[in-house]
Amino acid sequence: PPPQPSNLMLCYLPPLPAWNAVNRLRHLCHDKTIARVPPCLRVAHPVEFGTMKDTKNIQDYRGKEVIVVGARTVQRRGYTVLYLEVDDDAKEMAMEVRREWKEVNGKDDDVENGSNNGWKDKKTDSQKFVPSLILGHFTCSDEASTYRSAVNLELSRIGGISFTPSSLALLVRRVENEPFRIL
Repeated sequence: PPPQPSNLMLCYLPPLPAWNAVNRLRHLCHDKTIARVPPCLRVAHPVEFGTMKDTKNIQDYRGKEVIVVGARTVQRRGYTVLYLEVDDDAKEMAMEVRREWKEVNGKDDDVENGSNNGWKDKKTDSQKFVPSLILGHFTCSDEASTYRSAVNLELSRIGGISFTPSSLALLVRRVENEPFRIL
């Protein structure tokens, strides 16, 4: 049977040095998904398998640099997400790939699946997709804020993180708690 939408993700994978740097931050935050989800700049998640087309038809933006501008938190359905925010050029790159993905596939998978991977925009009260590298999920917003401060301090100490994505990847897993693998 095809995987469920929550088991497919379109993302950019960082090269090994940035991969390791992001995973060190995820380890610092005690990210429970570190063994199952690789560090990645999410473009679309969840993705519905039945509408999936060849990603080769999507513009390749691998030559663009992604610069991490800091750690941020956002409230989501009863928990707080801690993530690395990327620069505006990287956000636009991810959004363009997302638009192309939707065009190639003929529909907005994540909205139709009831989870648009968006976060509430406080100004418009609407869901808004935010390209990001997720560091962890917390039930206590104070705990997430503490880790956000620690991550921002560590980013200052190491001189930040920037990378040129090594690949646009479609990640898949058969069931929810299984590790993602590159399709």
